[in-house]
Amino acid sequence: MKKFIPFALTLLFLSLLFYFVPAGEILSSLKNVDFMSLLLAFFLYSLSQLVRSLRWRLLLKNLNLYQSFLINSANILFNNLLPARTGELSWFYYARRLGVGLGASLWSFLVGRLYDLISLLFLFFLSLSPALGYAIIPSVLLLLLGLTLYRFYFFLPSTGKLGELKEFMKKEATLRLSLLLLLLSSLSHSLKFASLLVL
Repeated sequence: MKKFIPFALTLLFLSLLFYFVPAGEILSSLKNVDFMSLLLAFFLYSLSQLVRSLRWRLLLKNLNLYQSFLINSANILFNNLLPARTGELSWFYYARRLGVGLGASLWSFLVGRLYDLISLLFLFFLSLSPALGYAIIPSVLLLLLGLTLYRFYFFLPSTGKLGELKEFMKKEATLRLSLLLLLLSSLSHSLKFASLLVL
């Protein structure tokens, strides 16, 4: 029965995809795309997801890169198919199936998403800085925030769920980890953006 469920879900999602977007429209759109550009975009996007999986690997130390890549890929798939970001729940489901406790997967997910936000804002303001010189200021501030975020656990309460986050940060977070998370998040976003530009 467990092996049948993923197959049934895949069939359901493919049926919904072809119901809402007819196959003729997909083929027509693909005819207008240069094959080499599509290949390069696919390569850049795949590289972006590999970098992203490396980042998750840093946060989920008991998983290997292949397992991190599987969780990341499933998470992206379900986020694209399901409404209102409900696909995010797949992260916790697959992490649990690979032996990661709910607490560890929750806090690593939140920390990863926080670095996603910081790196996106950093890249946004950095891209504005050639036209708007003062945009470099928020870029530098966001860079400093990303690098020093691991020290902010001191401000969290020691009880309840935030207490769990505090313990997670105290045990796992270092300057080196913050630097790597910021670097990998920024690189992943840059590669993803580059994959859109080549199309």
